Amino acid sequence: MVELPQAPTATDKNFGTFAVPGKDNFAQGLKPKQQLKILGWLQACPNPQAIAEEYTIDWTLNRYLHCNYWSAYIIDRAKTLNPPLAKQLLTPIPRPIDQKPVGYNPKSVPDSYTKTVSPGTAPWGYAGARVLIEETGKNWKIGEPKVKKAQELLEESIQSTSSPAEFLAVLAGKLIRAEADPTKVLGHIFAVELEQEGVLFLVEKVVAEVKKKAPQLWKQYLSLNPEQRQTAGIIPSLS
Repeated sequence: MVELPQAPTATDKNFGTFAVPGKDNFAQGLKPKQQLKILGWLQACPNPQAIAEEYTIDWTLNRYLHCNYWSAYIIDRAKTLNPPLAKQLLTPIPRPIDQKPVGYNPKSVPDSYTKTVSPGTAPWGYAGARVLIEETGKNWKIGEPKVKKAQELLEESIQSTSSPAEFLAVLAGKLIRAEADPTKVLGHIFAVELEQEGVLFLVEKVVAEVKKKAPQLWKQYLSLNPEQRQTAGIIPSLS
């Protein structure tokens, strides 16, 4: 089981940054609701309480834990293998005036949320960890063959790309050629949640890269009708 990061102070600076550098262990005395707030903040979740009410707090904490772990791992490997990419992955992005989030809890996000896209809110920050988990399985353990394979494909993707959108497209393409289900992968890289979070302008960059770098994945998207996409949690109308 992956250890939780130590409890940070919720600030605009660490919203959507997945982990706190240099702090490896979560404060064990924290109550579940406190863990939910902190892990959701690091994951850039706009409404942790609503997720917990739908899926239970235990499920939500476990999901945040694994996503934050893999997201922080991606950043760590990028810092070593491709520092310019790591810098882009961690750089907040100004929102266009016409791209605003909806359905969020103002108490669960910083004041900058409506003006700036945090690393964890961007498509690559949201989906990177989730597509890796489609390869490793939800009950993965470090050292397992499928986990080692995911790590190898991740490192190849980091080393061969120059932008976050290209990185996500290349990684997703490699993972579906391994064991990851293509429809489930599409449900992450083109998740309906990304539309709700007002980052379609960034999703469009991923679409362009998927068409070039993972055409078989785009073919899978086109093979689904809008109703099937919606059911699978995929943005139904992309071009």
